Amino acid sequence: MLVCTFLPVIKGITASTVAYMKKKTLLPFACIVLLLLVATIWYLVSSQIQATLLPEEGSEAQESSIVTNKKEFPRTSSLEEGQGFSEIPPVSAPSKELFRDVQADSLYNSFGKLGAEYRLHSRAYRQGEVQEEKDLLLGWNGDMLLTVNSVKVLNYPPAGEYQEEVLESWANQKWKNPCVLRFSISLTNEDAENLNAIRYQFHSTMFHLNDYEDLIPENWAIESDGQAMYYTATERYGAADPFFSGKISEEDKWIFNLEPGQTTNFILSFAVEREYLTANGPFLGISLSRRPSAGIILEGLEGAFSEGEVGA
Repeated sequence: MLVCTFLPVIKGITASTVAYMKKKTLLPFACIVLLLLVATIWYLVSSQIQATLLPEEGSEAQESSIVTNKKEFPRTSSLEEGQGFSEIPPVSAPSKELFRDVQADSLYNSFGKLGAEYRLHSRAYRQGEVQEEKDLLLGWNGDMLLTVNSVKVLNYPPAGEYQEEVLESWANQKWKNPCVLRFSISLTNEDAENLNAIRYQFHSTMFHLNDYEDLIPENWAIESDGQAMYYTATERYGAADPFFSGKISEEDKWIFNLEPGQTTNFILSFAVEREYLTANGPFLGISLSRRPSAGIILEGLEGAFSEGEVGA
């Protein structure tokens, strides 16, 4: 419509320009006039088109609000260029069940289970001998078979079989919310012999309360470098010296005799903070040092907040 409106004007101007050119032969001037005319018409046509496309009054603010409130999702690294966008989900706190060290995982997965027989293969090395990685250092040469028949969670203070000196020792602890873990254990000597003391005499002090954190090499690195002391689960959860029912005398309350082919059944009880029941990967550790090298995984402790039995 706009072009048709200006058509007579264009014809008139063009005719006048041609007549003028015939008289004056000013071709350059005519070209300039035509270019200006075309530019003016193009501007008017473009303005009319834009006016027809503009939104109604008030819609501009609404559209601006919509654009502002749109959520811009970051591009994920897994998407190829041109595939679109994806919202990155929030990262939840890691579960306490999530193990995180390859060496610790390997050692933990080699441990025994409640109610199952677990072989303890130990070797006593003499000076100059090279230790094999698979051998445990438990103070004897040979093999024993260990079975943790069950674990009972008892309220504190316990009653019954515990000697007075054990209860006094436990009472000296500054407890917050303690309980007692009572282990029923069977131990068979296949061919083990003690090379450092009486031949078939062994120590119950090889048993400890540990957790998965005690297996991570990085935790022990700070101690080996002399930077700080690493606190094991026994120390973190305040486990007191255990009660051992298999002692041979009052003077040697941690020692027991066990010849090849014999089996002994005994009770081992630890007073410990109840928080240990929900530790990350708790287990009954077997080692002569603070750093565990073998153990029995204590599955089901996290559900045993009141008195009850765990395991077989």
